Amino acid sequence: MSQPLIKINSAWILLMVWVMTFGLLYFISLNVDASELWTQTFARWIQLILGPIINLIPFSIAEWVFGITVAYLIVSLYKTITFTFKRSWKRVGTRLLKIVNIVGLTVTFYFSTAGIAYQRLPLPLSLYEQPVEKSSFDSIIRYFIDDFNATASRLTFDESGLLISPYSLQEINSLLAEAFTSLPEDYFTSLTPNVKPMLTSWLFTEFNITGVSIAITTEAMVNQLVPWSSIPFTMAHELAHAKGVMREEDANLVALYITLQSSNDFIRYSGYFSSISSLLNLAQYTGITNHRQTLVNLIHPTIRNNFQAYNVFWQNYQWLNELARAVNDFYLRILGNDGVISYVDEEETETTEEDGEIVEVIVSFSPYQKLYFSHFFK
Repeated sequence: MSQPLIKINSAWILLMVWVMTFGLLYFISLNVDASELWTQTFARWIQLILGPIINLIPFSIAEWVFGITVAYLIVSLYKTITFTFKRSWKRVGTRLLKIVNIVGLTVTFYFSTAGIAYQRLPLPLSLYEQPVEKSSFDSIIRYFIDDFNATASRLTFDESGLLISPYSLQEINSLLAEAFTSLPEDYFTSLTPNVKPMLTSWLFTEFNITGVSIAITTEAMVNQLVPWSSIPFTMAHELAHAKGVMREEDANLVALYITLQSSNDFIRYSGYFSSISSLLNLAQYTGITNHRQTLVNLIHPTIRNNFQAYNVFWQNYQWLNELARAVNDFYLRILGNDGVISYVDEEETETTEEDGEIVEVIVSFSPYQKLYFSHFFK
């Protein structure tokens, strides 16, 4: 009779330990400086210790751990229900406590390695913060459209319009790892892991998910079934997460910084493909009628066909998209972010009166636009 009592007591002790630990971590996350210190010490040590080992394994450990954990929880829930029908209340309590502890320990460890990093200091990338007159928008947009077109002319596309990759995932990993060396190591972790192909890409495609980063295992993963035009940008985004950048808008900005400055056509094309709409948005504030469409027409038909084929691809995977979006939105909001809207790059605007007319003007340029300006004026 004493053995079950000991097990239950041990389980309760474990419960109290992780609850108190999570509470302490939560209070750390309330302070930006404390969050930064924690991220640069504990979270970084975890990655630097586990990262090199897990990086040697060619497949995703996180997917296996997640699958085994889910299977165990399902079996435990089944046994709990069985014990409930048998009115074996002590066993029900023991099983439920085990489930709570497994979930609680996982959440606590994840929060210690990733959750706190959502509250760390701002990203230390140099953006263009000077005013830019709207009379300059046209020449800036045309400059990058010309380079986008030139980049596309040196790449290959299939009959449907989709981009064909000249590289394997491992070769793209090597190109991106070299590019990431330009980032300051005092903010970013020095280790740049290989981005691994997802074992369950078919499932993530249904959810419209192109990549995932798991801080617990220090892994970054990419869905290799999606069109190639977005894969380098996605890989750079997930690598940013793996290197300590958790906020989605920051990871996107790092991905654009890496891809846009690349001398490799395939990598730079993915940067343009994933961000050109933010640059084109400037055209609607020039006061010129249909200016955006005029500039869109300057984009080479090959690129426009690529966008069309890309959209057609995702139209086949819509029935689980809203569910994944809702779950991700909830996850980001409980960590103190703005939800899935944080993925969207938008300028801040206000309405004002010019020459007797009410017009919309830009109050603050978006992060993407500021990065484009940095490249243009440099």
